[in-house]
Amino acid sequence: MTAFYIAEDVTQLWFRLLTGADGVRIDDPALVEGEEAEGELLELGGELAAPEGLECAIAERSLTFSWDAVRNAKSYDYELYTKQGVRVAEGSTPLTTAAVEGLEMGTTYRFSVRAVPAEGTIYSASEAAELEATTVGLLPDPEVRLLRKTHGMLVFEWTKDPYTTTYGRRYNFVLVDRDSVVVRQQSRVNYASNATYNLSYVYNRQAFGGLQPSTDYRFYVQYVSDSEQYRDSNWVCCEATTDPRPQLPIGCLLYKDFEEAWFGGSAIDVAWGQHPSGNQLDLDYDAEESIELYVVYPIRCMEDSFNTAKLPEQYRRKYWSGWDWSDIGEKDIAKKSNTGLFLICGAVKFGSGSAYGRMTTPALGQYGLSGVSDIVVSFKACPYTEPNLTTGNLMVSPYILCGATFNISIWAGAGTFENGSTEMTLTNLTPDQTDAQGNGHYSWTEHSVRIKGADSHTRVSISTVAQKGYYRMWFDDLMIVRDDGGQSEGSSGSGSGGDYGDGGDGFDTEGSASSGGSAGEGSYGDGGDGFDTGGSPGGSASGGDYSNGGDGF
Repeated sequence: MTAFYIAEDVTQLWFRLLTGADGVRIDDPALVEGEEAEGELLELGGELAAPEGLECAIAERSLTFSWDAVRNAKSYDYELYTKQGVRVAEGSTPLTTAAVEGLEMGTTYRFSVRAVPAEGTIYSASEAAELEATTVGLLPDPEVRLLRKTHGMLVFEWTKDPYTTTYGRRYNFVLVDRDSVVVRQQSRVNYASNATYNLSYVYNRQAFGGLQPSTDYRFYVQYVSDSEQYRDSNWVCCEATTDPRPQLPIGCLLYKDFEEAWFGGSAIDVAWGQHPSGNQLDLDYDAEESIELYVVYPIRCMEDSFNTAKLPEQYRRKYWSGWDWSDIGEKDIAKKSNTGLFLICGAVKFGSGSAYGRMTTPALGQYGLSGVSDIVVSFKACPYTEPNLTTGNLMVSPYILCGATFNISIWAGAGTFENGSTEMTLTNLTPDQTDAQGNGHYSWTEHSVRIKGADSHTRVSISTVAQKGYYRMWFDDLMIVRDDGGQSEGSSGSGSGGDYGDGGDGFDTEGSASSGGSAGEGSYGDGGDGFDTGGSPGGSASGGDYSNGGDGF
C-alpha cells in the first residue's frame, strides 16, 4: 500500500499509471490489482454533495425522514418548517434518519437536511435537500340528515367525502334502536365498487325498511379511508322517529303498503339498500336476522314473488299474507292473476325488461264486502327510470324510462268504471314533469278510480304495458274503500296531511290535491343539497364509542 501526504493548499491530484503485465488501477485512491486504466482527477476538499434519496414515513403526529449517506460527511443538520415558514424542529444526527414527533394531524411540513463534514477538514457543508410531507389526518366528518320517513322506513343522506378518490365512496354505517340494539349495519361499504353505478347513482343515501312505527332510531355513519394519508372519520349521528301507523278511513276494505319489505334499494329515493346474498329460494325468511346481507344499488329488488322457482312459499306467506295465489302454477301468463311482482324496500316493482307485471287483489268478499257497493281504488305509481349512466341526471336522457302508462281492470266479479268499461289506462307523471333532478329524487303520482257495482267476487287487477320494449313501473300504498264520495274516476295528484294522504313521498312537502300533480314545494324541493333545510339535523356523536373514529361496535 502506498500512502500520499497532501499539503493543505493542494486541492487536486492527477494520477497517471503505466501498468505492466499484472496491471493496477485506482480505487478511492488505493491502488489494487485490476485492468489497465488511466487515473482520474480526484477532487480534494470543497462542498459536500447534498443528500439524495430523501424519503419520509408518515404517521398521525410524526414524520420520519431518511436519506442516502454522503461521502466525507460526519453528521447531518436538519430543520422542519410549516408551510407558512415557521420552524418547528431542528437537530443534528450522525445517522441517515431523523424522526420528528409532536406534530399536528393532517398538516403539511417542509423538511431540509444538509451534510456536514468533520471539523478541521478541507470540506464544507452541502446545500440543503428538501422534501414536503404531510402527517396522516382524519377524514372530515360527514354531514348527515334524514331524507324521508314513513311508519316503517327511514332514508338517510350524507355528504360525499371530498378527499377520497373516484373509487373511494367507502363508509361504515349502523342503525340502532332506542335501546342501542343494532338493527342493521354494514362495514366498508363502497358505493363506487361498480364504475357504472358510481356515475349513475351519485347520492350517498341508505334506505332501511321493515322498521317499527313510532319508534326512535339513531343512524351512525363514518367515512372510511382508502388512502394511507387519512384515517377514518369520526362517527356522526342522525336521530329519527318513524311515523305512527296509518289511520285508515272508515270503510277501508284493503290496505297494502309494503312497508314490511326491506330487502333491496329504494328507487324513488335513489337510495342504496341491503340485500340477501345467496340463492333467494334457499333462505329462511322466518329468521331474517341470520341472512347475510350486502349493500346494493337503488333499483335492486327481490325476485318475482310469484315465481315458485325463484322464491319459496314461506316468503309469500310472510310478505303477501292473505293474498290469493291459488293460480301460481298457471303456465299461461295471460291467465295468471299475479306475476312479475318484485318487492323492493318499501315498494314493489311491476314487470321486467321482457314481461309485464300484474297485481290482482283477492275477492273483496275476503275483506268484508257483501252485497253490491261502489268502491274507490287508490294507490301510488311512478315510471320506472334509471338515471343517466354517465352523469347521474334523473331526467335528462335517462338510461331507461318506461311505465308512463298502465292499465287497471276488473279481473273477476261485478263492477265497471264510471265510463261503463271494465278496463282503463292511467298515466304516471314523468321525471321531467315532477322536476326529479331539481328535487334530487323521483316522485309518486297518486291515482284514484271509482268502480261502480262491485260485489264480494270482484277482483281488481293492475298491469303494466310495453313502453320502449320494457314493462316496468314502481307501485305502493294500495287502498280499496267503500265509496265515500271521494275523488272522481281517473284523477291523480298530490295529497296533503296524514300518513297515507301526503302523496306518499314523505319528503316533508305540502302539496295540494290537483289533477296530475306531484309533491309540492318543501324542504327538499329547492334543488339544493338540502343539508341546511328540513329533516333531523346531524351532529357529531359525543360521549360514546361512535365518536372516537373507531368501529364503535
